[in-house]
Amino acid sequence: MKQLFIVIIFIPYLLFSQTNRKDNLSENRHRFLSININIIQLPINEINFYLDFFISKKHSFGINFSSIYANKAFEVFFLSQDQGDYPGTVWNGLGTRINYKYYYSRTESNFFSLQVLYKNIYYRNQKFINLWGDNDNTFVRSEDAFLLGIDLLHGTHLKKITSNFNFEIFYGLGIRYRERNYTTISSNAAYFPYPKPVGTFTLRQTYPTIIFGLKIGVTTFITKDKKTSASMAACGGRFCIGHRLG
Repeated sequence: MKQLFIVIIFIPYLLFSQTNRKDNLSENRHRFLSININIIQLPINEINFYLDFFISKKHSFGINFSSIYANKAFEVFFLSQDQGDYPGTVWNGLGTRINYKYYYSRTESNFFSLQVLYKNIYYRNQKFINLWGDNDNTFVRSEDAFLLGIDLLHGTHLKKITSNFNFEIFYGLGIRYRERNYTTISSNAAYFPYPKPVGTFTLRQTYPTIIFGLKIGVTTFITKDKKTSASMAACGGRFCIGHRLG
């Protein structure tokens, strides 16, 4: 009878201790690093690589490196009446982005993001055709340019934040400043009303843009044990020792 009483008392203790352990693990396990690619940009004109570092549950900082490549499939920008002013995917070059994210929802899945970007781009001996009725202006141009931008984004993680697989959608608005130095090598426009002049010129442009992206990748986690929590208290709440990746 005494042994049965001990078992009855001991079983709830075991269940309670396991529940607490599970809760502590949940509280102490945080996202640490997310590595992603943007699969929308990838087939269009940009090979990209994103790193996001989580400094807390609600805040992260990220950096992106990208290689920009010319793509003949989209080199004519259908919204541009003048292909020389707003060309399509004729550029080659390198780019980088830096972003800050604030996770505002209770589930830590939804975020607002502020992003800045820089691109150094160029093309060589590119043929353009501007159409005007039955006439056209064909011209050949080489160009070097740089681009600065700032974006305000909103996004959502479509997978649970506890998953090691990341699936993220984002969208927003941005502003761009582009400074271009180009040389028009030849211009054939016998009947075109506004032919492109031959020579070297500088063009500065400021324009709005719409951003949409879909990232996939992996997320690593960091876990604090009880010793780490104690050491954090001794260090004023900062991560000092005892980190391990999960």
